[in-house]
Amino acid sequence: MLEYKGIFPAVVTPFNEHDELNIKELINLSNKLINSGVSGLFITGTTGEVFLLSQEERKQIIKTVVETNNSRVKIIAQISAFNTKDSIDMAQFAQENGVDAISVLPPIYFRYSAQQIVDFYKDIAKSVDIPVFAYDIPANTQIEVMDEAYKDIFSIKNIVGIKVSHKNLRLLEKFRKDYPNLIIHIGSDEILTTALNYGVDGAVGSTYNILPQEFLNLFYNYNLGQKDTANAIQEICNEFILTLCACGGTPAVKYILKLQGIDCGESRKPFSSLSNSDKELLKKAYLEFQQQYSKVIKASVKAI
Repeated sequence: MLEYKGIFPAVVTPFNEHDELNIKELINLSNKLINSGVSGLFITGTTGEVFLLSQEERKQIIKTVVETNNSRVKIIAQISAFNTKDSIDMAQFAQENGVDAISVLPPIYFRYSAQQIVDFYKDIAKSVDIPVFAYDIPANTQIEVMDEAYKDIFSIKNIVGIKVSHKNLRLLEKFRKDYPNLIIHIGSDEILTTALNYGVDGAVGSTYNILPQEFLNLFYNYNLGQKDTANAIQEICNEFILTLCACGGTPAVKYILKLQGIDCGESRKPFSSLSNSDKELLKKAYLEFQQQYSKVIKASVKAI
């Protein structure tokens, strides 16, 4: 499973001025990220505004990205819906249309038991033949995934890994110790270097839409033993991430993408439009980031 190591942007979903999918810009964004050298793309996830999309829109995104990719990198599609039937439908569609793996959020909204969560994963995993990643993001799901259920979930035949979108380093350490063959992706961009110290295999993140090369350089330098450079890149990325989060997260990422020449439109309501002051703050922060990053790279001979 070496092909699932590395940097995987959690791809945003572009919309046009009519709040419809912007397929042209989805293709442009996918090509931009693939050409940057990332290991793969993570689609229809949290950053992709998944639960603001219809099932048909999600399927259209999967088809478009897989066709655009043309087997250049790995494609992981997040397929969870609010019920098992729709989740299986999405999982099977994703497999039939050429994704390499699927990612599965635990069932949300109702307070399911640990066993019900395990059964949800079993039902979806047995419906497909491709690798399956669990997905732990308690800040959004309000589920501390599966403290009682990890062992059973990771014993399911084709569940090969997990995306961990929180900062519980104790849990990362436990995963690496107890499940040495598990593929672990960190989903919190601001702790990538720390997570690498705990043995994670790669990362899935929203910031990688706009800073793929920068995080690739971080990952590259870390694995070459150039941890000072990796930490320096992480530090300046984190300053920028603070501004992105303060300005709304995904809508802010889309605004920076527009500055980079890819117009992904606004995030779907109930997300709010960015204010003019937010846009000015983002422009300034992005410029400062570029200047600081340039200094770090000039000081290092280990840039890709």
